[in-house]
Amino acid sequence: MRPGTVVLPSAQQVSINFSCIDSNQSVPNHQTQTSSHQLSGDDLCNKGTGLVLEIFAGTCRLSKACRGLGLQALSVDKDVRRAENAVVARYDLCDTEQFATLEKLVRSERHRLVHAHFAPSCGTASRARERPVPGLPKDRQPRPLRSEDMPDGLSGLSVAEEARVQAANASYNAAVDLILILLELGVSISIENPKNSLFWLTSMMKRLYNKVPQGHFTVFHSCMHGGERDKATKLWSFNPRDPSTNMFATLALECDKKHVHQSWRPRFLDGKWIYPTEEEAAYPLLLCVRMASLFLQEAYVRGLGPDEDLVQQLQHDGSVGKRQIFTTQPRQQKLRPAISEFGYVLHVAVNLEEARMFAIGNLCPKGSKILARQVEQGFKRDVFMAMVNPKMASNIQEGETFELLKIGVPREPQQFIEAAVALGHPRFLMARVNNEASEAIDYLLGDAANLSLIRMAFLRKWLKRAKELQRDEAVLHSQLPDHLRSVLGGKRILLWKEY
Repeated sequence: MRPGTVVLPSAQQVSINFSCIDSNQSVPNHQTQTSSHQLSGDDLCNKGTGLVLEIFAGTCRLSKACRGLGLQALSVDKDVRRAENAVVARYDLCDTEQFATLEKLVRSERHRLVHAHFAPSCGTASRARERPVPGLPKDRQPRPLRSEDMPDGLSGLSVAEEARVQAANASYNAAVDLILILLELGVSISIENPKNSLFWLTSMMKRLYNKVPQGHFTVFHSCMHGGERDKATKLWSFNPRDPSTNMFATLALECDKKHVHQSWRPRFLDGKWIYPTEEEAAYPLLLCVRMASLFLQEAYVRGLGPDEDLVQQLQHDGSVGKRQIFTTQPRQQKLRPAISEFGYVLHVAVNLEEARMFAIGNLCPKGSKILARQVEQGFKRDVFMAMVNPKMASNIQEGETFELLKIGVPREPQQFIEAAVALGHPRFLMARVNNEASEAIDYLLGDAANLSLIRMAFLRKWLKRAKELQRDEAVLHSQLPDHLRSVLGGKRILLWKEY
């Protein structure tokens, strides 16, 4: 790729100029050209519910968490075997045609894209390969495939090892290509790998750092976000909308030593070795919800927050529900409920240790649901108690790091009935017409005498104009080819052109 730069004049107006793939050309070998994008007010207008991309989705837990908070999510991976009861869009980023197809999809959905998260495989870049596995025969011991001096791959590897490293490098390179395209479109980005992974030192990532030197690093232990082990994880992120802010800063929690960890020792089970590193590849569910909550905040800032009810949904997409006006309800949940589910939001403060195993239980009314959760620094009791509907699930010390949960509380039955009566039948919401059609209907249903006068004035105007154009019409028809003259005979072409 040709060299490029990233220019960030302000958080309000972002100009990004670097090499990116041209959607109007084929993309053999991911050839690129220079282009630019400005994040303008048009990009921030409300385009409906935001969409999150999860690239190298694996189990798809993050996508599920996003959907659970009301966002839309697309899981992308070339291997669907690890997906946990989830639909995966099968794209191999190393395949030129599939990359081009994914790029077209990204560009077509650019106005709805909230965030794209990448989790490249770290198998060949893992530092665990440098440590002997107790109890494993010498010929079965893993070998390092990279080093700090040679992060793109060691020399002297076997044919199989070399092929594996090159395949990983190709996926890293393609991921960076796609990241640069997304940044050009103004989409925020994050990349995840273990903290000590050699992935961060590869030439592919250095190419990204050179293009986007303002990127932010966030390090945390998975056990502080619901994981079973003290795995140190690192995120690189960048948000073109707000370049100076690290959107994942609240996740930067190191293990507080207040809980028990599972062992990192491999175990032999059912005739094969089970490595804890493989088990830790899947994100903890709590981490997914916390990340999804950050994406939800970004969606609201961009005007892409999920619609609460059918009225909001119709404001964003007038075509929604047209098929349901005269037919049955859709099988898929495309339509939002006519009445929003929750009557109000309850803010609950929980200390971090209890947050790992938090359950709503008897703390909130039946049917309540966690709408978002975010770790925050420096608890201030007075500030928290000044919030609307505050509630503490535990005794939190002043200045302590805690988690703020936003919990939706269902409407009372009487409230729901009153709102439903005020709204009327949902079918009347969906049976809408444009302004021109509405104006025509008003004329037809209005004063009959006035309608007759309007019709006569219309006919007089165009009959007069038809007479004025009669000679020109004759000249035009005389110049037409024989096959058209016979078809268009008697047609007032010039009159129709003026109308």
